[in-house]
Amino acid sequence: MGIFDKLFLRKPTREEFVKKVLEALAKSGARDLQHDAEERSIKVGSSDKVFYLDNALADYTAADPGARSGVIQRYVSSFLQDASTPKDFASAKAALLPVVRDPAYFSLSLMMLKSDGRDTSNLDYATKKITDGLVAGVAYDTEHSIMNVNRSTLKEWGVALEESLRVAILNLRERTSPNGMKEIGSGLGSSSRTSCIGWR
Repeated sequence: MGIFDKLFLRKPTREEFVKKVLEALAKSGARDLQHDAEERSIKVGSSDKVFYLDNALADYTAADPGARSGVIQRYVSSFLQDASTPKDFASAKAALLPVVRDPAYFSLSLMMLKSDGRDTSNLDYATKKITDGLVAGVAYDTEHSIMNVNRSTLKEWGVALEESLRVAILNLRERTSPNGMKEIGSGLGSSSRTSCIGWR
């Protein structure tokens, strides 16, 4: 195998992949892109639009080198099309999942956006305390993105946080096999979906 073949078939690094995704998002009109290496995601602007990179990177790496640019474009196009919540609760119900965070996660996110001069008027996150140091919220989960549901969205849907959480927890239980839950505390279990934690 020649040196050019080796270079062509070399496994891409995450850094190279992220750079290409950022470029593709920018070319498609996305602005204020923020790469979070720890969360392995890219956030778009002062909104809840988050592009989680792991699935896209796996498909990109597995694809033939000549087809890799097409993989990125497919994910980017789908993400930008999907990166909004449905206008009614009935359409959103099947894609709702619970998320559990430190309360500081939401307040720090808002502070950072405000410090950058961004509009946060629509980012009043809806959460419920479940134990000391943890709050629960609801996320709208699509194949390529996860968006936290805020109070303005719940108001538009005409449902309370408690009802949306009830539906989200049922969805998580239906998607997770009993062997896929690991108890991490009294009444708390972590699923194989890294973004979601359920409780009883």
